[in-house]
Amino acid sequence: MAEILVVEDAPLQRTIIRRFLQPTHTVVAFADGESEAVRLASEHDPDVVIMDLDLLEGDGIAATGRIRSQPPEPKVIVSTAIVSDDVEERAKEIPVEAYLVKPYSERELLDTIGRALQSE
Repeated sequence: MAEILVVEDAPLQRTIIRRFLQPTHTVVAFADGESEAVRLASEHDPDVVIMDLDLLEGDGIAATGRIRSQPPEPKVIVSTAIVSDDVEERAKEIPVEAYLVKPYSERELLDTIGRALQSE
């Protein structure tokens, strides 16, 4: 069971992700902006961060970079509706363990988390 920080500003998407994760994993917190995501990652030391790119405050790529600069580094899975080679390339430069395009299934999310946790 992994501890997961969900960075997502859409309430419906938060609900969907929470349902997908329970009871397999624990959601330690939700954030809807860059600064809040960085603070909560520092406070909770999650195993995985599910990161939306389009946030209420700041952006997910910048948040991921800031989170990655603080040890210990959690695994990061980008979760976005933005389908663009440019955005995907920017996200991979950080780097991230995976890039999921919404909408995705429960199985896709859980399998992606499993692979991310196994990666070194």
